[in-house]
Parts: sequence; C-alpha cells; structure tokens
Amino acid sequence: MKIVQTIPIFGGPYIAESQTRVTLKAWWKYVSARYTGVMAIYFECNAFMTDPEGVGYVDLYSMHTEDTACIFNPTGTSITKYRSADIKTAFADGKDMVVRAKMDSTGDIGEMYLTNCNIIIEQEDATEAIATTSHYYLPRDIVTTTSNSWQGSEHNKQKVYTADCDGTVKCYFEAYLYSTSGGTSACRLYDKTAGAVVTGSEIKTNATDPTCVTSGELTLVDGHEYYMQYRNETSGKTAYGCAAHILVKQSGFTKCIAIPAQQGWYYEKQTANWHSISLLSWDGTKLSAGLQSYKFNYYDNLEFGAEDDGCNVRIIRTDTSATIPGSTENIPWSETAVHHDGRLTPTMPTDDCTIALQEDSYYSYGMRLATILAFMAPAPPTYPYIPADPTKPSGYHAFMSCYLKNVTANYRPLATPDASERLY
Repeated sequence: MKIVQTIPIFGGPYIAESQTRVTLKAWWKYVSARYTGVMAIYFECNAFMTDPEGVGYVDLYSMHTEDTACIFNPTGTSITKYRSADIKTAFADGKDMVVRAKMDSTGDIGEMYLTNCNIIIEQEDATEAIATTSHYYLPRDIVTTTSNSWQGSEHNKQKVYTADCDGTVKCYFEAYLYSTSGGTSACRLYDKTAGAVVTGSEIKTNATDPTCVTSGELTLVDGHEYYMQYRNETSGKTAYGCAAHILVKQSGFTKCIAIPAQQGWYYEKQTANWHSISLLSWDGTKLSAGLQSYKFNYYDNLEFGAEDDGCNVRIIRTDTSATIPGSTENIPWSETAVHHDGRLTPTMPTDDCTIALQEDSYYSYGMRLATILAFMAPAPPTYPYIPADPTKPSGYHAFMSCYLKNVTANYRPLATPDASERLY
C-alpha cells in the first residue's frame, strides 16, 4: 500500500499588502526517521487576489540550503490551489522549512489572501514504507501570551486514533516556540475527554527565534480529544507558539492511519450560497490499494446572527462540482456560538483530483478544522488453488512441493479439502 500524509503548517488567512517579503509563522522540520520509503514531497497552498490585476508571491524556503524550494505567483480573484512539483531534494534531515509571502506586483492593486499551507509526503508501498507518522494539526497559526497562567481553547482540538494502528506506535507533541528576551515559552497537551493534562507533554524553550521542540514519548488514549495549552513562565515577557502537531509514529506495521487531506483554521463571514473554504489535493490512486475506510472529522465554531436553517457543510470534486457521497451534514441554528463536531464516513474518489470543503451559511463566522483520515491495511495475500488434473484418472491430483527456509512472511494454513479433493 502507498501512504499519503498531509501536514498543515499554516491555516491562515495571511493578507499580503506590500512588496516587503514576510516570513510567516509557518514552520516545519523534516525528520527522516519518521518516514521511510519516501517517493516524493510536495508543498501546496490556497491563495487569491482582491484585484484581478494583482500578482502575489509565495515561497517555501529551506533553512538548510538557504534557497527557495518552490515559488508560486498567485493571480485571479477566485480561491486557487497551488501545488509544487516533487521537491524532496530540498529537504535535509533535522532542518527547518518556512513559508514566506508578499505582493509581487507594483502599485496599489489590492492584496493577496493566503491560506492552508501544507506539506504532503508520499511514501512507497508497505514493503518499503516501514515507518510513517500521522500529524494531527492543532490549529493555531500563532499563540501569544504574557501570562504565566496556562491559556488554551478546546475549539483548537483534535481527536486522535491509535487503536487502528499496529506495529510499534509512539506518540509525541511538537510545536515551534519562542519568546521575547528573558522569557520562557511553554506548551503542553490537555486531554479534553479525560479532563486532565497529558503527563510528560510539557515542552519549553527560552529561544528568541522559532525553535522546534518535541516532547518525550506520550501515552495517548484512542478516541480522546486533545488541545494545546500555553504560557510564558516569566511574567511580563511574551511567549509565542505556532505549527503545533500531535505525532503518531508507526514502524513495522501492517495497518496504519494516513491523513491524506487536512485543512487548518479559516475565519471569514460568507454568503448564503455554497462557497469553497479550502481546496485540497486528493491522491486517490495512491490510496486505493490497502484502503479499508475513510472518516471525515470537522470542527465548526458557528455564530448565527439571525434565525435561519443553520449551516450545511460538504466536500465536492472541483472538476465536476459533484458532492462526495456521505460528506454532507447540517449544523442547526443557534443564537450563540456553537462548537460542532462532525463525524462522517464519505465515499472518497479513487482517482486523483482536487476536493473542496464548502459551507452555505450567510450568518456564520466559521472557524474550522477538517481532517480526512484513511484507515489502511494491506489486502491478505491470495494463494492459487490447485485443482484435480483432468488428464489423469479419477483420484489423481496435481501437486507442488518446495523447500522453505527462514520464512518470516505472513502465511495462512490451507483449507481442509473436502472428500472430493482428498488424495487417497
């Protein structure tokens, strides 16, 4: 089976207004031991211009090579997905990558909106990909606090699955942290389901530049929901955090969870018509072998300004505008902000295409995290059935013999033959 892992590093939106290039809080560090059998690595993002004459600029910058891994120049006033060619040669073990953006066109010709920056890692089949890591995004592009009390919101949560993994499974918490000089930025995981801090999850640094900090191995419970808490341990200083993930690493597995599509926060008042919030690549052909099922999880924080029929959410194919079966759900109207958890089981395409997360509520301010999980396991091997030899008298059967040594592959016993198949 092939594995596709999507790793969000920035949800957005970021609004570029000038030609001054800005380094976003969109960081990611490549650690080769988390993925083996890597075929390709891609970068993708969504962007649109507020002026049809405007031209934007987005790049993924390698801190290792001190050069750009890829460059996009967004145009047009409709949200558009941009995806690079394979850029795996730009990634070095333990080195940081970061997103930068600006306006590329001169003059007063609008702004660029940038959202949903993702790294996509494609791995070979199970004979090569003996290690993979699912990244559950904790969607806050930047958290800031001067308080030495723990801060955090359950709206920034993720539901983590471990029971559908096998082999060696290890969980970690990771984020980029930094603070003003003299401060100490700290983060930890909180288990909302159990109502308790995750033991051993606290990470911290007194660095003044974004620094990737990873916890030791954690014990996480299958099906529990987790969110990030943060603080500055030194009063009067400012702590920052970004690009936080829960990591579930597997090695030596026969079944795993891949996250082929994942979208971070998005915040904007929209219209009553169906409209796309984000565009994501869907690599259906790579996931077709070994796929058992999909799950579509999403979180909505919706506030309705007047009574209506609520809000509908769905996934569509952008090439045909067809709704993905099983992906539509209605969120009932409410007078106050409601945190809604979606749990759907869509029938996703088996080919490669672009998909869009859509909603249709005029009155909603939507902050949402959408994650599609693929539950993967290789199909059991098939064994040839050796029938009776029709050229021989009744009772004669063809047979095969062989000598096996140091066999470690999976096997199953042959079924007991019925009376007509026995050799006497």
